[in-house]
Amino acid sequence: MDELVELRNALKDIKKNAEAYSIESANASSSLAKLSESLSVLKALKFYKEQT
Repeated sequence: MDELVELRNALKDIKKNAEAYSIESANASSSLAKLSESLSVLKALKFYKEQT
């Protein structure tokens, strides 16, 4: 019986960690999208500067 309780607790921890990972992954994805957008703007500015 103790083993089942330990297993249940371990699975609960795994679920909690997976949920936290999912949230952090979404945050990282959002940050990378913003960074990509910023890099696009910088590339456009560099191109504009080279043309003038």
